[in-house]
Amino acid sequence: MQEHIILTLCEMEKIFLPSFFDIMVHLCVHLAVEAKIAGPVQYRWMYPLERLLRRLKCYVRNKNRPEGSIAEGYIIEECMLFCSKYLCEIETKYNQTERNADIEIDGYKGLAIFKPSGIPLGKAKTRHLTDIELMQALDYILKNCEEAESYISEYNEGVFDGDLFEWFRDKVSSLSNDGGDQVLTDLQILSSGPFKGVQCYSGFLANGFRFHTKDVEKKRRNQNSGIMVKGSGCDYFGILTEIICLIWMENVLIYFVVIGGMFIIKVEV
Repeated sequence: MQEHIILTLCEMEKIFLPSFFDIMVHLCVHLAVEAKIAGPVQYRWMYPLERLLRRLKCYVRNKNRPEGSIAEGYIIEECMLFCSKYLCEIETKYNQTERNADIEIDGYKGLAIFKPSGIPLGKAKTRHLTDIELMQALDYILKNCEEAESYISEYNEGVFDGDLFEWFRDKVSSLSNDGGDQVLTDLQILSSGPFKGVQCYSGFLANGFRFHTKDVEKKRRNQNSGIMVKGSGCDYFGILTEIICLIWMENVLIYFVVIGGMFIIKVEV
């Protein structure tokens, strides 16, 4: 660890912003040396004790009797914890939903790309996509929809007039859906294309994480607009500039993040 930590930090400097490298990150250089001198850190660090002391200090209500306040507050919290375990269907601090909880839907039978994912934050603003932006979004949707892979392979193997999305729309609309197949129904909805008018948001919750656009964080000390997209050969890093919600006529929504003016990925990070 001592030999490789310096090279590891140099590699991290290629990925993270300079503000990430504060004194706490630099202390990683000394961890191996400290472990050799004093042994495992869990036997000597003070963080658990400091957290406990902070918790006990919050119990103080009467500064003339701090010890009594701490004892009373500790007993009250223990009693409330004991009672909360017997309260059914009542939200308490121990069973409440996490702050950045995401939407989870079990048994969804439609297109995976139509499955609700994430929660937008802030007030929605509307704008219209340009023709280039709309084609980028449609191209990404088709090439990342597992149920449409067979149609894309057929298009690539044959010689057809028009672009991929126009051919896909004509192909799917000609198929009959007498059995009410949900996947085919969603493919027909997908082939109709979204509206040019979209909703834009300033933040998004996804997989337990909270993201904000770069414009929102201009006046904030903490930055949370960095995002990574896993690729087949390498990973891509960028700054979140916009969160766009595409809307279909059947009230189907798909959220996208925009990095550097390009539609990169559906918001499932």
